[in-house]
Amino acid sequence: MRNFVSHKQACQLLHNKFVVVLGSSNQRAIYKDLVLLLQKDKFLTLKQLQTKGEMNFEQDCLVEGGCQSKLHNGISYREVRQFQSDHHLVRFYFLTRIYSQYMESVLEDFRQGLKPDVVVINSCLWDISRYSRNWTGDYKENLHRCFEELKTILPEETLVIWNLTMPLGEKIKGGFLVPEVPSIWKGFYFVRTFIHHMASQLRFDVIEANFFSGTLADAYNLDVVDLHFHFRFSLHRRTNDGVHWDNVALRRITSVLLRHAADAWGVALTSPPDASGKNKTTHTNMLQISLPIFLVYTWCLLYTDTALESIFFPLKCVLLFACRAQCGRDQALGQYQQKCVFKELQFLASLADRRPARIHYSDHREILFPHSQGYGDVRCHPGPRPHPPMYRRVPLPPPPPSLNYRFPYGNRPARSGKFSSQTLSIIPYPHGLSFIVRKVRCHT
Repeated sequence: MRNFVSHKQACQLLHNKFVVVLGSSNQRAIYKDLVLLLQKDKFLTLKQLQTKGEMNFEQDCLVEGGCQSKLHNGISYREVRQFQSDHHLVRFYFLTRIYSQYMESVLEDFRQGLKPDVVVINSCLWDISRYSRNWTGDYKENLHRCFEELKTILPEETLVIWNLTMPLGEKIKGGFLVPEVPSIWKGFYFVRTFIHHMASQLRFDVIEANFFSGTLADAYNLDVVDLHFHFRFSLHRRTNDGVHWDNVALRRITSVLLRHAADAWGVALTSPPDASGKNKTTHTNMLQISLPIFLVYTWCLLYTDTALESIFFPLKCVLLFACRAQCGRDQALGQYQQKCVFKELQFLASLADRRPARIHYSDHREILFPHSQGYGDVRCHPGPRPHPPMYRRVPLPPPPPSLNYRFPYGNRPARSGKFSSQTLSIIPYPHGLSFIVRKVRCHT
C-alpha cells in the first residue's frame, strides 16, 4: 500500500468516533501522526517524534504522567494524552506491559466511562526485554488476560486492532534498553546484569512474539494488522536506533490502520470530489509523464542488440530512475493512487530488475512468484537490483517448454535446438499483461 489517507478522508472516517491507542513509543508516534492528520495534511517533524511527555502537542493535552512527573525510562513510566475536537476524540495510554495493575486501571476506565469505537493496541518490546529472560510464559499468560478483559468490557461493535511489532534492526538502542534489571548476588559482590547483550537477539524474539500474539488475537476474534509484514521491505524508513521509524513510515502506518477500519465498517475511501463533481484522479497526469518516457524507452530497446548498447544503456537507466524519483516524491505527498502508479510504471521496472545477469548462477537468490497467466508458480532467478525492493516488479514467466528459447534473466543454460545461441529482448507493455519476444540469431 503506497497511497496515503488524506486529511479529509480521515476526518470523515473518524467522524464522531472515539479512538484509543495503547502501547509504547511506536504507538505514541502513531497517535501523534493520527492527531496531526485529523487537523492538516502534514508530516511530523523530527523534534515532534523525539519528544515525549510534553504538555501540549498539536492542540492535545497531557492528562497524566509525562513531564508532570519525572521523565525516566523505567517500567513505571506513565503518559496519558488526549486530543479532542468538535467531532473527534483520540486518547493514548503508554504501556510497559500488556497486562498489569496499570492496565487493569485502564480497562476500568473503559468499564466505567465512555466506550471507545476503535482500540489500537500493541505491547511487545518491553514485555520481552525488561521483566525476565524467560519471557514466553508470562507474555502468553498476560496476552490471554488482556484479550479476555477486552472482549468482556468492550461492546461487540468496538473495533479492536492488534497490530504486530515492526521489524527491529540488528544493532538497536532505545529507552527500554537500559541497565535497570535487578542485580544478582554472587559471593560478596553485586553483579549487575545488563540488557544490552539481548539487543542482537530481540529481533528474532519479536518474530516469535508476533506469531503467538497474532494467532491468539485471531483466536479471540480480534483484528490483526501485521505491520512486520508491511514494512519488511521498508527498512530504510527505520531510524538510526533500529527501533523507531520516520514520519513517512508513520503516515503509512496510519493509512494502513485507517483503511483497515474502513474495510471493517464497509466504507470506501475515495478522493474528495472537485468542482465538476467528479472524483479527482491523477491517471491523466501519469499518462502525460510516462508516455514520452515509454516511447523513448521502447526506441532504446530496439537497439539493445547492436553496437550502440553501451551508449543507450545509461540513457535507459537515467530515464528509469528519473521516473522513479518523480513517482517517489508524488507518493510521499499522497497524490498518486497505488493502481495508477503500478499500472503506468510497471514496464519501467524491468530494466534494472531483470536485465541479463553477468554474475555466477549461485549468486542469485531463488524466489517463488505466483503468476496469473496459467503458468502456476514460476521460479525465477532475478538479477541484481540497485533500488529498494518495495518497487520490485514480478518477473515475467519463462516461455512454454515447447519453445526452444533461452531465458537470459535467470542465467539458465541454453536448450538444445535450432537456436542454441540466441538472445531475447522482452518489451513489456504498461500493464504487464503481454510482451513481445524477438529472436536474434548470434553469428559466431
